Amino acid sequence: MLTPVEQTIRGKQKYIGVVSALGLPLASDWIAIEADRPLSGFELFTRPNLMGGYTGVNITRQRGCFPRLETDGATGIAFVNVGDEPAQVVLNAYDDAGRSIADKTLDLEIHAKVVEQANNLFSPGDISTATHVMFESTGYIVGFQLNMTSDGMILEGLPGL
Repeated sequence: MLTPVEQTIRGKQKYIGVVSALGLPLASDWIAIEADRPLSGFELFTRPNLMGGYTGVNITRQRGCFPRLETDGATGIAFVNVGDEPAQVVLNAYDDAGRSIADKTLDLEIHAKVVEQANNLFSPGDISTATHVMFESTGYIVGFQLNMTSDGMILEGLPGL
């Protein structure tokens, strides 16, 4: 854990800003947010002329699905172990008919993250015919996917469902 940063947000207020403005240490890879009252959240990814958002509320889980792999572009998948124990994540890629295409096991240390394009997660396997990925973990993790089309017209962020 790096040095914490505190921000105060009054009732019914919002925080809008870029991560670099938070004054986090340069070695920060991801952040955990703790509050003494309930918060709602939203995450936004940007590229030139593109924005892809998703909710950051209630997305911690032990199993889920990435419902769509981009066929004309790329799908990135990220996992963060938000627990206090190492976690093992089993990934299974399936086609539309429910046939298993490939599987992979990832080991995530405490508070570690993995970010990779979906096809690289299963390397050396081939998931070009897969349409979705299921995951199951021994601990609580956050997982999300980011899809972008090759023409740059679509950028979407989806939490692991």
